[in-house]
Amino acid sequence: MKLTADKGLNTLAFFLLLLAAVLPASAEGGQRFTAEPSAAVVQNGTEFVDKLLHSATTIGAYRVTADLAMQKKGKLSKTVAQFTFKAPSLLRVDVLSGGMNTGAAVAVRADGGICAKGGPALFGLKMNLEKGSRLLRLPNGLLVTGCDFASLVRWLKLQAKSGADVSVSAMPLKIDELSNVIVVELRDSGPFSTSVAQRVLVDPSRMLPIEWILFKEGALLSSTKFRNLELLPQVDESIFQL
Repeated sequence: MKLTADKGLNTLAFFLLLLAAVLPASAEGGQRFTAEPSAAVVQNGTEFVDKLLHSATTIGAYRVTADLAMQKKGKLSKTVAQFTFKAPSLLRVDVLSGGMNTGAAVAVRADGGICAKGGPALFGLKMNLEKGSRLLRLPNGLLVTGCDFASLVRWLKLQAKSGADVSVSAMPLKIDELSNVIVVELRDSGPFSTSVAQRVLVDPSRMLPIEWILFKEGALLSSTKFRNLELLPQVDESIFQL
């Protein structure tokens, strides 16, 4: 059964809004989760972002597991999702673990259409969505359909072009339990220009993000950790149909 977006708003809203979860308590004390700029991240990052974008746009097809985390209304929780992407814009997001949302999915088809499907708790109910639908917007402000590597790096580059300051570590660093990562930090212009707005940890061997951390007004907003990256030589495009 399929519904139009207007008729299905109340039915599937909660599953899409909960695709981004909340930061696990164990991560609160980590150095990378503070908005204070890192002393070792001072090199101009403009050229590095260009290299990062090149890697993100030439990777082809891939599948990656994402631990999505967010602080919302003082509550802490988390969701695990699997992102499957095929260039240039095919995307499928499956919720692997997220309470009632487990089994839910969102897909962007070859024609640009977007479909969402509820998990078993919603009897697999499907609905079509418009680009930019509020149901696709995560609590951290991002669209779930804009969370593939290329889209995220393009967003970072756009902010840099709009006046934000981007810095990168001159060499791979150890930060918390993570070793050998390149650290990118973005600071917005305005009253919180001395605080980090985004911190991206990059695997230098693949030149792709392994964690993307967002802050708002100096406070931790969200974290997405990417793991189990699998490059896919072939992808059956039927999986983007739901």
